[in-house]
Order: sequence, then structure tokens, then C-alpha cells
Amino acid sequence: MSIKDYTFIAITKLFGKEEELVQGKTPLKFEVSCDACYATMTAFDFMASSQSTIDYVESAGVFICANFVETTNSTVCGSAVKEMGDIIIPVLTNFLLGPDYFCARALGLCTSPKFTIEKVDDYVDRVLAGKPAELKNDDYLNNIYAKIAADTKERSTIKAVQMSDPHIDFLYQ
Repeated sequence: MSIKDYTFIAITKLFGKEEELVQGKTPLKFEVSCDACYATMTAFDFMASSQSTIDYVESAGVFICANFVETTNSTVCGSAVKEMGDIIIPVLTNFLLGPDYFCARALGLCTSPKFTIEKVDDYVDRVLAGKPAELKNDDYLNNIYAKIAADTKERSTIKAVQMSDPHIDFLYQ
């Protein structure tokens, strides 16, 4: 069943015509057009991109993380959702639930714009087609290390400490 069929059934049930729908005699015709979908999703996109909606979605994400995701410390949920929310929410509102993609690709109501699914291998091949010759064999780093090992001149030693992604244990005593 397509989304149109589910929508038709939902509308028909609202109007109390379920028995006619089962018999295939319903006089009610419901067709969602591309223009109607585009207008609806544009309004939805506008509402979804408001700061109050973003705040609501983020607070729902924190609630879900704290109550349903297995974490050793639920205090990370607020920071994690805030950090990822700035990426996920625009992807949802501007792309997946945006009028162009949702009406054309997800529902198939609009004929333009065209969205094509690209295979990862084809994309990688296209990107790597312009790879310089010295990188073609995937031994570039090995060659650099071989040059360093072959160099007999004395080099100065650099001492450094790098800290990345520290996690704080709130229960540490």
C-alpha cells in the first residue's frame, strides 16, 4: 500500500465511509497533489525551524536519552543532544522533511526535483579518479616512513601531550 492509500483510508474513516470503502463503492475521492504537499511541507518546515520547536525537540531528545538509552551516566544526555541537535535538526528540517525531498522522493507526488540514490562504490571511484600518481598504490605513508628511516641525520625530539575527549566521572571520590 502506498502513502496515498493510507491517506485515503484515514480520510474515508473520518467521514464514516468505511463500509463503502470495503465494498469499493466510495464516492469520496481524495488525491494529494504535489502543490498541496509542497504547501503543507513548506508550512511544516517553517514551524519546525523555529527556535521553540528546536528547543522542544532537544528537550524530548534529552528525555529519551536519559530514560530509554542505556548510559552509565545520564548527565551526558543534555550535552550530547545539544551537540548533535545542531546537526540533526537542520538535516531533518532542511532535507528529509523539506518540501522538495519529502514530496518528490518520500511520497512520490512531485516529478521535480529528481533525487537519485548514488552507490557508495561509484562515488568513491569518481572521487578517487583524480588521485595523484604517487597516491595510487596506497603506500604513500609507508614511503614517507621509509624516507625518514633512511635519513641518518640527527633530528631533534619533540615531546608533546595531547588530551582529547576527556570524560569526567561524577562519582569519583
